[in-house]
Amino acid sequence: LDFYQYESVEIYLMATGEFSQLSQFMPLPPPWDGSIKIDSFSYRISRAGRRYVAEAVERVPEKQLRWYAFHQYMHYAVDAVSSGNAPMWLHEGLALYAENRFAGRSLRQYRKRVRNFVVLQRRRNRPSWRSMRELEIRDAFDPAQAGGDFAAWMAYIQSLDVVEYLMSIEGEKTMVEFLKRLGEGLAPEESLKDIYNVDYEEIERLMSWK
Repeated sequence: LDFYQYESVEIYLMATGEFSQLSQFMPLPPPWDGSIKIDSFSYRISRAGRRYVAEAVERVPEKQLRWYAFHQYMHYAVDAVSSGNAPMWLHEGLALYAENRFAGRSLRQYRKRVRNFVVLQRRRNRPSWRSMRELEIRDAFDPAQAGGDFAAWMAYIQSLDVVEYLMSIEGEKTMVEFLKRLGEGLAPEESLKDIYNVDYEEIERLMSWK
C-alpha cells in the first residue's frame, strides 16, 4: 500500500477472558473507534493519537497467528493511508486479501459455507447478499447485528470479491491511489468512480453476486 511504518504500534496478545478488561489498562481511554469480531478473536483500534491493535487469542497455531497478524496490520495500514475514511468493505476486503496473498490462508471453505448459506436464505425467501451501501458500515460484519456468523461472513466474502475484482483490473498501485483519494475526504462511491470509473450499481451488477 506504499505505506511505511515510522511510528510505534503496541501489540497486545491476551486470553479471550482478559480481552474484556482491555480498556481498564490501556493508556488511551474509551471510546474506541472500532471493535470487530473475527471468528473467536477480537480486535480494537483507536485512531486518536498513537494506534493500538489487540488480539484475543487462546492456543492459536503459529500459522493462524500469521494470518491474523497480516489481517490486523492491513486494517492499520488502510486506516493510515485513507486517513480513517475507508468503508468497511474495503477494510475487510483488503484484510482478507492480505491473509490470502501474503500469509497463504485459503478462504475456499468460507466461500463454500457462505454460498450454501445464501442458497438456504433464498429458499426461505430471506435477504441474501448485501448491497454495497450496506457493506460500508460495521453492522453488516457484526454477527450480533447481521443475523449470525454466516450472515456476517457473507459480508466479509463479498468485500473480498470486490477487492479481488478491483485488483484484477487495475492492480495494487491503483488501489493505493484509491485509498489516498479516500484520504482526501471523498465519499467511498465518489472515490470509486473517480479511480475505477465504476459505481456501486455497476459493481453489484458485475459481481451479481459471483
